[in-house]
Amino acid sequence: SAELRPVLLDDLGLCPAIEWLAQDFEKRTKIRCRVRLGFDDIDLDPDCSTAIFRISQEALTNVARHAKATAVDIHLRFQNGALMLKINDNGKGIKQEEIYAPTSLGLMGMRERLRPFAGKLKIDGARGKGTALTVAIPIKAG
Repeated sequence: SAELRPVLLDDLGLCPAIEWLAQDFEKRTKIRCRVRLGFDDIDLDPDCSTAIFRISQEALTNVARHAKATAVDIHLRFQNGALMLKINDNGKGIKQEEIYAPTSLGLMGMRERLRPFAGKLKIDGARGKGTALTVAIPIKAG
């Protein structure tokens, strides 16, 4: 069931679904969540938009569980021929050894979701300054 496409994506599209996800996250956790979109919506391969949505969900789950953050920013845009998703929080920051730890199943899942699209995942954390998660998926023109 983890691979099923959320109905929300079909009903609304990726950008509105990300905005809904952020609003729901903020309401449930009381962590301020700001979304910045570089476009109104995009016509992506359905599997790719599902991957972006699910990665966003997992990233927000990680913020709620681990970050001790009070704010998170989600930025979705095109840059240098790639769809870029960046999620930053102002929490405690992930430790370098946690990024590839075998117990970091959510992060492993994100990498697996990106593999079919030749996508890349970058995670940076600074103690007391938060964590930045960046996803880049090459998008062919047209």
